[in-house]
Order: sequence, then structure tokens, then C-alpha cells
Amino acid sequence: MTSIHVNEDTWKELNGLKEPGETMDDVIRKLLEIMHSIQENRETAESTEHSSFNELLDEFCTIMDEEFQDTILGTRRSFQNKALRNES
Repeated sequence: MTSIHVNEDTWKELNGLKEPGETMDDVIRKLLEIMHSIQENRETAESTEHSSFNELLDEFCTIMDEEFQDTILGTRRSFQNKALRNES
């Protein structure tokens, strides 16, 4: 067994978290489990946000590519129509 030295306020807080029959080790283990769970949830959220951002970016790029192609085709047609009028 290892001893951990904590100040009195910390001990009081940990002691207040104890359920009947639990040891300080039980309390610390529960806190560590909660901390690990929060970290995993944060990583999952970050991954989901990153994935969602990439999906939105892909959709935006697809739409902009279509708009760009439409603009090019429209400009080409307009130029061709003007050229045909000038030949007449």
C-alpha cells in the first residue's frame, strides 16, 4: 500500500464523496474512471466535429465546383453568341 499526502481541504472533499463502506482508494478510482470517460467523450466529440466539418467542406466544394462550371459554360455561350453576331 502507498500513502498519498493531501491537504486537509482535499481530504474533506474526498471523504465527502465516499459512500458507506468505500475506501479513499474507491473514491479516487471512481474519479479516475470519470476523468477517463470525459477524455474519451471529448476525443469522440472532436473526431465527430472534424468529420462533420470535412463533410460540410466536401459539400461546399462540390457546390462551388458546379457553380464554377456553370459560370464557365455561360461565359463560353455568351462569347460564342457575340462572336456569331459579329460575323453576321
